[in-house]
Amino acid sequence: GWSISFGSGTSVASLFGSADGSSAYSFTSAASRNIYGQSVTISSNTTYSVQVLVESVSGTVGAQDALLVVSLPAGCTITGWFQDGVAITSTTAIQAGVVSLTIGGTYTGAAVTVRVGCGCNANATGTVVLSRPQLEAGPAPSSYIPTTTVAVTRGADLLTRALTGPEGTALSTQGTMVVEFSYLGGGSGVSDGSRVAMSCDDGTSNNAHIIYN
Repeated sequence: GWSISFGSGTSVASLFGSADGSSAYSFTSAASRNIYGQSVTISSNTTYSVQVLVESVSGTVGAQDALLVVSLPAGCTITGWFQDGVAITSTTAIQAGVVSLTIGGTYTGAAVTVRVGCGCNANATGTVVLSRPQLEAGPAPSSYIPTTTVAVTRGADLLTRALTGPEGTALSTQGTMVVEFSYLGGGSGVSDGSRVAMSCDDGTSNNAHIIYN
């Protein structure tokens, strides 16, 4: 679990709610360090993405002072920093949104420490509210996976909306479906007919418009 590495943090209600009952944490530093850390074992020669949701930030806090992985084994390095998927540097001042980093290289698996807070790399000044930290294998962060004390298998990301009332009436005879996506599942065991990117239906396949990937 997470433990205090330096200073402390304060549990606060998440601005975005929490599917798993977890809280956000507020970290305030004044030329000091207030951070939490957790030890995680990574596998040899594997690329990982580490992310945290920055719910709010005041002051100038660099990316590496809000999120950092330390005690990396020989041959494993931090290979990139990102704010909402856009490349930044380790010292770029963060904004509200998802801050992430990637690690990788040719190395032997070992325990590393993930840090979140305000002052993960060195003394910092500011306040950050952070939630939903996540480490996962792969070159880019995925959507948040609620967990407790053990890793879990990702469920499908599925967004649905019932078309009712005036909206449903307007779309009952005509309309346009638009979806933008990238298929990254090369070698997937999912059959082509099951790779649905978007559908509009009545709950059955008898009355349905489907876009496949």
